[in-house]
Amino acid sequence: MGAIDAQQFYAALAAIIFAIWASGTFLAGADLHRRGLSNPVATVPSCLPTPVLLFVLRRAWLYRLICHLPVVALLAASRAPDVAALRYAAALSFSCYACCETAVTRSHRDFPAVYALWALALYGDSPTAAGLALGVGIHLMLSSGAAKLTIGGRAWAAPATMRNVLRTYLEHDGPDGPLLRPLAEAAVRSDVAMAVFGGGALFFEVALVPALGLLLPARLRPLVAVGAVLMHAGIACLQSLAIGVAFLVNVPVYAYGFGADFEPFAAAGFPQAAAVVAASAALVLVFGPLPEDWPSTPFALFPWNGDQWAALFDAYVVGDTRLVLSPENDPPRPGKTIVYKKHESDGELCGDEGRPDASRPCCFDAWDQVFGETLAPPPFVTDALATLPLDQHRVCAALDAFLEARTVVAVDGGAPLVSARFARVEPGTAVVAAILADGRTPAPSAKKVAA
Repeated sequence: MGAIDAQQFYAALAAIIFAIWASGTFLAGADLHRRGLSNPVATVPSCLPTPVLLFVLRRAWLYRLICHLPVVALLAASRAPDVAALRYAAALSFSCYACCETAVTRSHRDFPAVYALWALALYGDSPTAAGLALGVGIHLMLSSGAAKLTIGGRAWAAPATMRNVLRTYLEHDGPDGPLLRPLAEAAVRSDVAMAVFGGGALFFEVALVPALGLLLPARLRPLVAVGAVLMHAGIACLQSLAIGVAFLVNVPVYAYGFGADFEPFAAAGFPQAAAVVAASAALVLVFGPLPEDWPSTPFALFPWNGDQWAALFDAYVVGDTRLVLSPENDPPRPGKTIVYKKHESDGELCGDEGRPDASRPCCFDAWDQVFGETLAPPPFVTDALATLPLDQHRVCAALDAFLEARTVVAVDGGAPLVSARFARVEPGTAVVAAILADGRTPAPSAKKVAA
């Protein structure tokens, strides 16, 4: 038996997701799952028909039921982990929740648990399931580090990267900001601290976790899990309490996988772990980061380097310009209000569950919907966003090509968002003042450069 068995895995996962929901609900003063219902835009995975997802998202009671059922299913599985029907019910319930919730929150925290639950459903409490869970834990870290290197390059390890990330989150109050604010403020002033944090995180993800996770003897392998948990704790203390706590959902996956009792090169368990890691590395090397299409994700968690981060925030978040999305026959134009993921724009536009009233003229902010701090669209879009200085015509053209799949939709109305525009907003408002670039006509500055 490893550090924990299947019974303890199910019980721990149920306890953690319930604790996160309860604490978030207490702090917000309302059901934490309302945050998903309030998002006006959904990304539809290719495995799910758009009408099915919209049917769920337009019915608050059904969405909340799907979000709350996994705790019950996991507790039932913890009582009788040998019963295959209960294991499958837990995996299916959690997968339905993760699919619907991810479609509107863009969260990445639940992917490893989904994979581990299906390993247990298929193979029961066995070395095979534990080996797959170990591979999943390594895959999370390796993919995240690979995305940083692919998108941000070696410059990701420079002090500017962590400094810009931490400074961004220092502007947030409450749980969205760091737990140890004075320490975070002191750290961002030190090049040494920023280089150690950034370079250390990258080295841990792409080198230490894969090597030690596969090659350490079973009695020492749990130390890798401890390192992963300490990294999440560091995120909570120095960057964002909410992000650090959210990823504690993965602790049972780490405990079950890294705590497995098989030795390196053992006949059972190790081949499955090695196969997952080899597949993860091979796919990244050959094709680049995996697609962001549930249940697939590249785990592109903060992949931009310092210069890219600053340029993207200046262009799309903190300045007077935005990248906006709209349906095919309703392009953004001056006077339209931009609706954000968290609805900072105009409360009067919001209808049921905080989503915008589709009858009012609006367009949708692209940041954190199709790209952002933890989202990586396909490489042809990422390349346009990562190339500095930003060519807004190229960015819009790349996004237009990406949106042709019609997987980004407005929840109310169900219209696919297929057009991207670079817009200037009225000072101090979320109202479009002018369209500066689209995917068809180069921006004036780009024309001058070309001339």
